[in-house]
Amino acid sequence: MRDFAYDTPLPADWMTPLLSYAASENEVLRSAAIGTLAALPAGTQDVRETLLAALLDQDPDIRADAMEGLTHHGTQDDAETIRLSLAGDPVREVKVAAIAALARLQDKDAFGLLRRLVLSRAEDEVAWEDEGSDWEDWLDVQIAAIAALGQMGAVEAIEDMLAARDDELGQTLDGPVFEALSCLGQAGLSWLLAIVEVEHGLAARRAAEVLSRKAPGDLAAHLDMLVGSRDPRLRLVGVGCLDPGATELAGCVRTDPNADVRRAALLRAADAQPMLVLDALSDPAPEVQATALACLSPAEGADLQEDLIANMLAWLQGGPAVLMTQAARSLPDWAPEQAAAALLRLIDDRARPLEARLAATRSLAKVQPAVPCDALVALLGNPAQQVRTATLILLRDRAALGDETAQDLLAKLIAGTDPDAAPPSPAESADIETRRPDLDSVQPSLHITPNGEIVRSAPQDAGTAPPDGQSTLSEILARSHNLQSKDISSERGGNKARKRCSVEGPEDISLAISREAMAIAAMLAGQKIERSLMIWAADPGNPLYRSAWQALAQRKSRHALDAAAARLALRAVAGEDAVVRLAALQVLSGYPEGDAARKAAHRDPDPLIRAEAIGWLKPEDLPSAVADDALPVRRAAVARLLSSGSAAQIAHAVEALMRAERKDALCDLVAGSREAMSLVLEKLAATHLSGRQALVALAALGAAHARMRAEGASV
Repeated sequence: MRDFAYDTPLPADWMTPLLSYAASENEVLRSAAIGTLAALPAGTQDVRETLLAALLDQDPDIRADAMEGLTHHGTQDDAETIRLSLAGDPVREVKVAAIAALARLQDKDAFGLLRRLVLSRAEDEVAWEDEGSDWEDWLDVQIAAIAALGQMGAVEAIEDMLAARDDELGQTLDGPVFEALSCLGQAGLSWLLAIVEVEHGLAARRAAEVLSRKAPGDLAAHLDMLVGSRDPRLRLVGVGCLDPGATELAGCVRTDPNADVRRAALLRAADAQPMLVLDALSDPAPEVQATALACLSPAEGADLQEDLIANMLAWLQGGPAVLMTQAARSLPDWAPEQAAAALLRLIDDRARPLEARLAATRSLAKVQPAVPCDALVALLGNPAQQVRTATLILLRDRAALGDETAQDLLAKLIAGTDPDAAPPSPAESADIETRRPDLDSVQPSLHITPNGEIVRSAPQDAGTAPPDGQSTLSEILARSHNLQSKDISSERGGNKARKRCSVEGPEDISLAISREAMAIAAMLAGQKIERSLMIWAADPGNPLYRSAWQALAQRKSRHALDAAAARLALRAVAGEDAVVRLAALQVLSGYPEGDAARKAAHRDPDPLIRAEAIGWLKPEDLPSAVADDALPVRRAAVARLLSSGSAAQIAHAVEALMRAERKDALCDLVAGSREAMSLVLEKLAATHLSGRQALVALAALGAAHARMRAEGASV
């Protein structure tokens, strides 16, 4: 992004064209100019007066834009005018913006009218678009008035807000009223506390949520009431306000009747009062016990180590789900030598909660001695995709630390077999089918039963099957990517029954493993990973062709690829798949033989490829690219111009965008370049612009200034 310090000055009379269009007879252009003026920084000369005058415009959209602008530009001197518009302008959008402007100005004289609008349409003093229409026309104004009174600290309006909330014929106003009450000091907080204590259901929960977002200091005066409340929602709020070392927290951990409160108190006090963690291990609620276990380190619980390890082993076998999951996370920290067998049993038991099995898989990384890689690969027979992904991540992390066995296994898992010693090349593509894994000829070792169970059977030429719940590397690598159950619709009673049968994870596990392994391990160094990816990337007819190219492109961002990859990419850039073409172009980056393909990429029919090609264009070619039909391409071209384009190139880009009437890209350019802003203002001052071009220029200026204001920039 170019430095927006504005070393290039704006034209001396830069406001003149904006003010001129604000007085145009063309309502569309007048509206655009007012919107642009409204977006300028507060204090800009002549803007405030123009917006005030526009409050009397015959076009309601212009009046609404002008009032929106006054929420930033208005001063105390304008409060009376804004109040008059609130009462006299029938347009709802004008009223809502006027209320916001009065709230920013803290106009106390507006209290009376705002309070009346909280309770009614005040038709005796307020004009509405449709006389006699129902309350829906008034709702936005009512909500805006409630919010404004809260921002203005109007404690006297509390009763009005509560009365509006109790209106049986009105809309539910709990949210706006509760937020406003939270802004009204101790009086408002007292009402919120009472609502939680007295009411039930959704209203009480909403009030408690608003209270929970207040700073502890705001609730200090009510702390005793909160901690001693009968409502657990208020006790939860109180726990969040207590000092971690407070004795009240100890009482909450040990004696509160609500498990959520005990757990929240334990989390707040754990570091300051470690004895509470030990106490909570015997809590009757599993979720509190699990939290205590998570907070306890082996050093702190050395005296309990033997008993606690025994408990964790028992929880892994059949405890509540939350305890089983936390035990799976914690056991390797306490007993790394004992954890492996228990974790592997848990992972393999499909009857156990998936969250616990997933936690056990991740915890295998902490087991000592390390679980052999072959045992990790056996877990890839698990039908749960999350377990397979976690296992692949374990293998990847080992490979990244230099474990050659893990890297070899990942290469085989990606390829579905041992990758060839030599990477494929276009000249070898004719025999690609013989070099790919012959998956169709392999006897599947997994089957899906009519009940939806995944079971293993011994291969026809094998002596014995692996133990139940286990899977060998050969099973995973040889599994058919046509793995399907037989047609069992007749056994299940037709389509209705078939819909009820579900399998955890995709049926084609082998294919899924290869795809997941590509995404997870693509960035690892080593030729074997690369060769495995290229086996799939060499065959456009296979189901992992696109995934392989995406992985190769990702890999290219970190590693230099073999020249064979460039040869494959030269063929792939001419293919029909746009995703593959884009990945192949990224792979070709840095190879001279890919220059022609990259130069041609800016004419590709796919906009994402053209956007990628922006980075390869010469700076002098960028101005023509900014007017591309596709927004991603235009924005990529503008971004590059802003980072490295010359003043002349930016000027050419402004011309191109004005001719093409591309407001979005022009906005990006104006927001990042003082030169572009000056040029657009100069064009607005000219007389030869078409109405459409003037509209585009005004809209771009307005959007750019709104963005700059949000980002803190100023003219």
